[in-house]
Amino acid sequence: MVLGISYEKLDFVDSEYNDINRAISKKYKNNKKFPSYIEMEEFIKKIVAEHNLDLSEAAIKSESPIPCSQSQEEI
Repeated sequence: MVLGISYEKLDFVDSEYNDINRAISKKYKNNKKFPSYIEMEEFIKKIVAEHNLDLSEAAIKSESPIPCSQSQEEI
């Protein structure tokens, strides 16, 4: 018997900026592999520039999801 794999729709809501939430949800909703921290940070930088969001470099880093293998102290 073959079991099918189902994937949940990704609704990213971690950011206080709706533009970032929508862009991440749209870009990664059908991906089977979630992007790395660096890929996510670069994507967020792109969204910040496209939507003229007033975010510092530190704020962009805080918007990027922390990888599960790292704790807040390691960053």
